[in-house]
Amino acid sequence: MKILKKLNQYLTFIEKGFVAAGIIVTTILVFSAVITRYFFDFSPPWIEELTEYITLWIVFVGAALCIKKTEHVNVDIIFHIIPQRYGKILMGILSIISGVFLVYFGYASYALIASTKATQQVSISMDWLPMYVVYLSALVGSLLMTLEFFKLGWRFITGQGNLSK
Repeated sequence: MKILKKLNQYLTFIEKGFVAAGIIVTTILVFSAVITRYFFDFSPPWIEELTEYITLWIVFVGAALCIKKTEHVNVDIIFHIIPQRYGKILMGILSIISGVFLVYFGYASYALIASTKATQQVSISMDWLPMYVVYLSALVGSLLMTLEFFKLGWRFITGQGNLSK
């Protein structure tokens, strides 16, 4: 168990660092686009597209962090109506169902990546960036979110989860 906790801490550290770096790079890119547009009346066309792709990565990896901290969006009115014991079981089941959906989403993402790689699609304004790298964000994010939903489901089913914030 100690190894798994250490691995989880390491994964969380990498996820947080990745999201933070993505936000910093996006901020720098947008700021430089504004400066070049204001002073030189020109903005490189690839900046907008690159910031969109980085934002995709931030969203998918950041969603896994939200699930890890149970800060993801959910409808919790039912949990205020039913007894807490049943609420924990329901939350566990819903988390497992979400994880199963994300397994399918990951499979669909993989299929998209494979077809994109086979056709050698590249970004419109950045011909050095293969599109499968962009779509890889959905696969990586779905794998991370699946892991977190299964862990969350297990915590609630075993009674270790907490519904109150």
